[in-house]
Amino acid sequence: MTGVLRPILAIALLASLCACEATASRPTARAKLDTKDLQIPLPARGYVVQTSGFGLYDAVAVDLDARTLRVIVHSDVQRDQTLTLEAAQLAKLEKLAERTLREVPHGPLPDAHDILQVLYIVDHDNGFFLSASPIYDVTDGKNTGRPIASEFVLAILALAKPVLDPPPPAAAPIAKAPSTRHKHAIPRKDLATPHTDPKVFPSHGVAVHIWGLGGDQLVVVDQTASTIRTISNLMGEKPSDKTRKLDAKKRDELMTLALDAWHEDATGPTPEATDVREDLIVLDGDEAFYLSGHPIHSFAGDDATGRPAASRAVLALFKATKK
Repeated sequence: MTGVLRPILAIALLASLCACEATASRPTARAKLDTKDLQIPLPARGYVVQTSGFGLYDAVAVDLDARTLRVIVHSDVQRDQTLTLEAAQLAKLEKLAERTLREVPHGPLPDAHDILQVLYIVDHDNGFFLSASPIYDVTDGKNTGRPIASEFVLAILALAKPVLDPPPPAAAPIAKAPSTRHKHAIPRKDLATPHTDPKVFPSHGVAVHIWGLGGDQLVVVDQTASTIRTISNLMGEKPSDKTRKLDAKKRDELMTLALDAWHEDATGPTPEATDVREDLIVLDGDEAFYLSGHPIHSFAGDDATGRPAASRAVLALFKATKK
């Protein structure tokens, strides 16, 4: 990023005040940038792209002064690696950054609901921020009102690819790419849940169903709508079907526990109580996870079950039904 960025940021701010069409970009003072959810520090001069969804995230920061690119990945495998950038790579990014700052939006940005992407461009006291779901558009900018911003984000992510998607070790056999990104996942179309109507399941979320001699209860968290629904048919009580909003913190806590259960490798059996059954279902678009036990949860702690993460998820979901 050259010294021309500061006047460009000032021009972009003026343009945003005069434009007739609302935009998602925010040229502003650096001190006013919203960075509370940012998982990587902003450089003095440079760019940051962060992509998050379903409890996972990756963050990429380009430091123009240090000539480096730092990548942090938070998923089933944690990574934090810094790469050195060449002069030609930096020059390309600087040109794309300047074009992004000058870009006039001509339509909406993508809206995938289950992914959030943010872009920061900073030059000392000046800043620029753009957010969308996501910003990048892999159809050569045909489905976005910010094709230059999309190209810029994709260029940064391309440089981060060795860390975001590291190649397998040279000695390891080359296997076909898995059809799903989640461990223990099954295609949503193959999901079979006996005794539970799949119509109650959200596109993205988690559900637990328990039943026994006293009746049954179903708890469903819709991640997109940020709601929790409780359907009860318990002996001695009137049947009920109640839905209420969840705050973002509680929703994310429940989804993180659900994802932990999804990725958990069983170390032994679940408890045995023949008069009770529990099903845990985690959903992420066209992928799903299903676990059944008698029951899954254990009040006796992690040592009493071979699925401690699943047990914690089930107990947290039932606890969340109580305000």
